[in-house]
Amino acid sequence: MTRLLNKIAWLTSIAVLGCSAADDDGVVADPTPAGGGGAGGTTTDGGSDPGGSGGSGGVGGSGGDDCPADVICVDSFPFVDTNTTIGGNTVLDGYGCAPTTNEAGPERVYRVDLAASGLLVASLDDLGDGVDVDVHILEQLDPGACLDRGHWDAAALVPAGRFWVVVDSWVDTESLSHEGSYELTLALTTGNSHLSEGLAPTVLDAGLRAFALGWEFGDTIELEYGIIDYTMPSIEPRFFVLDLRQGDLIYAELVSHGEGSQDPNDITLTGNMSNLEGSHASSVGLVLTAETYNGSNGYSLRLDGLEVGFNHNDRDRAIVVHGADYATQSFVDDYGYLGRSWGCPAVDPVVTGQLIDTLAGGRLLLKYFDDQGWLSSSVYVGP
Repeated sequence: MTRLLNKIAWLTSIAVLGCSAADDDGVVADPTPAGGGGAGGTTTDGGSDPGGSGGSGGVGGSGGDDCPADVICVDSFPFVDTNTTIGGNTVLDGYGCAPTTNEAGPERVYRVDLAASGLLVASLDDLGDGVDVDVHILEQLDPGACLDRGHWDAAALVPAGRFWVVVDSWVDTESLSHEGSYELTLALTTGNSHLSEGLAPTVLDAGLRAFALGWEFGDTIELEYGIIDYTMPSIEPRFFVLDLRQGDLIYAELVSHGEGSQDPNDITLTGNMSNLEGSHASSVGLVLTAETYNGSNGYSLRLDGLEVGFNHNDRDRAIVVHGADYATQSFVDDYGYLGRSWGCPAVDPVVTGQLIDTLAGGRLLLKYFDDQGWLSSSVYVGP
């Protein structure tokens, strides 16, 4: 949903989720409606049925692991809850990841059980008029155990286990609590999340590590993320674009690699990844997308390399995302391979505009290859 700061606040009743066993991807296999009480909102998730009614504000659990009173339990993703901090507890007033921010207003607490490691993302949308609430991911139900927080989004790479998400109301310098309505989305992306769509777990695991560090370093505040898997043959879709806010894969496209990185008789890179001008080779590593422009290859997206020695020359080399007729399925059908660029990740002109607009303006893009020098020394994916 679009983020509207000026929207009429609404209050609805909560339907609650039970806590049941999940599969290796962190998704509940057989969600069971829970007993217990409501807490003031409407809860939906990845297919489980809402359950419970009445009660005194607690959330019932299943399997003998009941939710505490005034806590909403989550173990299925994506999870969406329309709720309000009005009427919530006022136990947590400040957090270790934002020690100078006054969060003394009422909060809503979510217990999140993960069956697999992955990137946990908590996002706020549809704040009511005048509402200023923040979202926090906690390792324990302790404000000092804060992993990340944000006004709109928080993200953390976490192991399997139990975590807590708190939506808390900001209190201004005049002691006014900006509590009110919001919509919370929780998503978990694991290494296995998009295996069926061709994104290999090894590559996605590395991609999630790189994104988590880029997020922690402040390289980006955006949750659209690109991964190019240059270990795959060029005739297969290998340019993946993820929406980590929802846990969705929104693009899987053919993409070219540089002629300097490949034997002319092969459709797979030979491993000659380069950061050098004139090499006509692909570079490897995490880059930050920048501005768009119209050039000799049409609508294009500039890239700024974040990894010194591996891709920091991308802008000077004019390594950009652009469209090309040789980066299409019809070219593969005619010639048996995808055309090669001078190092640019070129894509089908039919999708160029939408793909570029999705990634432009400060998103992260990982160009992955099993280059041992990069894998062993990269700040983002190295050991």
